[in-house]
Amino acid sequence: MVPVRHSYKYDFVISLWITRADVTSGVEFVWGVWNWELGSSVRSHPPTGVSPLAKLRYTSDRGHASVLRIFISSTAVDLREYRDKVRDAVLRLENLPIAMETFSAQGQMSQGKYPLTTSKISGAGTVLFRKTRGLFRMLGCYMDDSADHGRKTVFSVGGFVGESERWFDVERHWSRALAHAGVDYFRTYECVNLDGEFQKKLVDVHGLTTARVIADALLNDLKQIIATSEIYALCTAILMEDYRQVLSEADGGIVLNPDPYVYAHYQFIGTVLDQLMKFERFEVCAFLYDESSKAALMQAGWEGYKKENPNWAKHAGTFEPLDDKVHIPIQVADLLAYTTTKVYASASVEEAKNRGEQQLKSWLKDHLIRSTYCDATYLRALVAANIDRVKAEKAKNPNVIVL
Repeated sequence: MVPVRHSYKYDFVISLWITRADVTSGVEFVWGVWNWELGSSVRSHPPTGVSPLAKLRYTSDRGHASVLRIFISSTAVDLREYRDKVRDAVLRLENLPIAMETFSAQGQMSQGKYPLTTSKISGAGTVLFRKTRGLFRMLGCYMDDSADHGRKTVFSVGGFVGESERWFDVERHWSRALAHAGVDYFRTYECVNLDGEFQKKLVDVHGLTTARVIADALLNDLKQIIATSEIYALCTAILMEDYRQVLSEADGGIVLNPDPYVYAHYQFIGTVLDQLMKFERFEVCAFLYDESSKAALMQAGWEGYKKENPNWAKHAGTFEPLDDKVHIPIQVADLLAYTTTKVYASASVEEAKNRGEQQLKSWLKDHLIRSTYCDATYLRALVAANIDRVKAEKAKNPNVIVL
């Protein structure tokens, strides 16, 4: 195993050499670091009773400071509580924490000339990045799924691909919009139907009429944040009537699972990886999806999926579930998945096929990279291409997930 050489350049490095009794020292160190960086107006200690984080965040100097990349060293296991406090402090100061523990210890090189490593970004999951002329390029794809009631018409997966600093910008704007509306997290269904968080924080507090106005304004704001950010959308719609039809056929029943959840996500991932292979520069992308009871099924098939798609696998990085209440990029993906479902469920199948991408482009403009749908013709071709392989795998292990 080749040891990691941490020759990368960061604005600061925070090393945790703290005892378990000294839980605030990491935060105090962060405060001292930014005092040095931002200038004399914030060098003095904050007034008694005022949080140094709050004082620093609203200092006039902060508006002129660029986003800093903070490398947090130490391990994630024995110092988790302390590291979380430091990470949260960095995020509250609207900067970019990069943790040490997920760096690759392998000395392998990509097809390009720079080594691949991994890191925790913005507390929002693991993304892959590589050093390019002294800078880090990072790609993370956050995805979520949606379906109409009873999955009668469509099951959709939508997501966005972007570099970590672009995601960081989205998170900052998104967080402010949620705070302004008075909700802690965003789920499109709950926003549209004034359910869940929106029932509790808006309807119960302001009444139905005012809650509707606030929710609609928030939805428009969030759509605008997405449309003006440098993240790029892809989406896949599984046409459920066609899916059930092919599933009922002899070979289709062997290849396809009655629940389209896993297949739809992997179909979407394939669409993303296919696009990455067209890039002139070698890229690797991590895939982060909404945490659910089916996360174990997704994880169980991942290595087999990459094995059967070796060209795609070269570009496939970390695969990890995330809590959508905590991780804003999953909320962003949820809005796209929900919208994709509405586009395909609100018109006839033929009309949706012809106009689905056009309707999504009216919102996302050039930030929509690809919109696809899976109909019976496509599904039968998929089944024919995989039936022999799936039969062979299931003969060995009837319960195996083969995709």
